[in-house]
Amino acid sequence: MPLFLSAQLASECPAASQVDSLIQLSRSFTHQYQLDTAAVLSAQAAALARNSCGELSAAYGAACFNEGRVRHFAGDYEGAIPWYVRSKDIRATVLGTDDLEYGKSLNNLAIVYDQQGKYDQAEWLYLQALTLRKRALGRESRPYSKVLNNLATMYRSMGRFEQAEQLLHENLTIRRKVEGDTTLNYANSLRNLGDLYYQLHQNQRAQTYFQQALHIYDNLGYQQSQPYLALLNSLGSVYYDTNQPEQALAYFTEALALAEALFGTDHPEYAGRLNALALVHAELGQVGDAEMLYQKALAKSADYPLNYGYYAHNLVRLYYQKGDLDQAKRWQDSTTVYLNTHLAPGHPRQLQNQRLAGEIKWAKGEPAAAAAVFADLARHERQRIAKASRHLSDQELLTYLRSARVNLNFQLSLLHEVPTYSELAYD
Repeated sequence: MPLFLSAQLASECPAASQVDSLIQLSRSFTHQYQLDTAAVLSAQAAALARNSCGELSAAYGAACFNEGRVRHFAGDYEGAIPWYVRSKDIRATVLGTDDLEYGKSLNNLAIVYDQQGKYDQAEWLYLQALTLRKRALGRESRPYSKVLNNLATMYRSMGRFEQAEQLLHENLTIRRKVEGDTTLNYANSLRNLGDLYYQLHQNQRAQTYFQQALHIYDNLGYQQSQPYLALLNSLGSVYYDTNQPEQALAYFTEALALAEALFGTDHPEYAGRLNALALVHAELGQVGDAEMLYQKALAKSADYPLNYGYYAHNLVRLYYQKGDLDQAKRWQDSTTVYLNTHLAPGHPRQLQNQRLAGEIKWAKGEPAAAAAVFADLARHERQRIAKASRHLSDQELLTYLRSARVNLNFQLSLLHEVPTYSELAYD
């Protein structure tokens, strides 16, 4: 049976098997990040499906899904959305809303909205996909586990840490039952839990999960794999955040070499490892090396808004900290234009960039302009805290508020000289 189409539907359209073959080839090139070739094959599949099977067919629904997927991998989120929506609508009509292919459209569309910071839309779609897979396959299944992991990761991004922790532990339990506790997927779940505890500044607990995952990867011989690469980065991050830059440098250097071996030097994973190394070099006072690495990472990331926003923020921060305010402002202004084009207002990357913009304005002797920036930032932070705090225990709420207070403490301490904005003092 073809990957996307049932045998019955394929027999109703003789070209369906050829469409499916083109889609599978396109997916293969997509996974190798040979996106130009993937796009050509995907367009051929879509044209063949539309002309031979009709726009209201399972074949064309699968082709639309793949068109969205190629754009998604290329970082073209706005371009991916209409194709995913079209595939979702076609599959709902042709296959029905209980079909697993319809669920795939829900899941991928949710991921795009998640990455754009449109969390309400993403959550609704994730929950629909989760319900569908639970009904069709049961909780103890890999497809259900995949969506559960996505939802948990989004909750972590939203600051809904208690919910994220609960779902990640549930996912770990499911994978242990379905696959055992020595598999790649189980190790990935351990790593995801480690990433959550790392974000909560529970570094010892995070390191425990990372080391458990590392043991499984080593036993499986996965030292030359993408999950192992992600784990090296996680371990390096723990050492970086616990003021052990030399150990962090060792992990990040190994990760960079592995990223090059796996993907080459034009892949987003390679750019990410350049950024990680830049952070350590900056911490070690090697500013020139850090600047060079950040700029290399940015040059490879223009098509990946979340990554680009993070790397640009780090470069602006580097210029700011060394006192080059003009260069910092130039980069910050261009980053603002880029993020406004690619991400929704209030996205964490937007707020991160906005906070630094206020600091730069203050340092340049523009207190009123800085205060206006901080006022708008405070409005967004209030909204985030209000949304997050509905789902947190008392302890998680304290953790979240403490983090938010650290983020805003510097800015608020400046505003006492600008009485017009005195309402920004949350205390």
